Amino acid sequence: GGEELAGCMTIIPSSCSADSMIDHIIAAFSFGMPPIYKKGEKEKYCPIASKRMEIMVPLTKARKKHMKGTARWLYLQSIGVLRSKHGEGYGSKLLRTITDTADALSVPVYLETESESNESMYHHFGFRTVEKVSMKVPGDDRSDATFSMWLMLRDPK
Repeated sequence: GGEELAGCMTIIPSSCSADSMIDHIIAAFSFGMPPIYKKGEKEKYCPIASKRMEIMVPLTKARKKHMKGTARWLYLQSIGVLRSKHGEGYGSKLLRTITDTADALSVPVYLETESESNESMYHHFGFRTVEKVSMKVPGDDRSDATFSMWLMLRDPK
């Protein structure tokens, strides 16, 4: 008892990455529409929330482009450590877990990051940048509306 979660990651194997339009329709019927599309709910979100979700579509297309011809791979969709646990090695342990697993399976790992400092850290773990994309949410005039994403790949060792 008394232990708290320090960090987590979301990993998607390539066998689960082929979502089609029909998959999205089935998910909408099974789980319902995302709240930003529901009447009575979307008022709780900023006016361009749906556009922010839609801006992520090019990342899916880029991932498919970079992984085309690769039969098996892992997608590190997200990774994070509680701010109070930064610097204690939890992030490194999580990354070593996925890189060791990928090496054992002889598969590459793909990820996207929106921080240049994260890009540098991922290089330390054997990732290379395959593309840098600049993204902007249409209609968002805030100073932070344009951001960069680094698309990265690590080949198995």
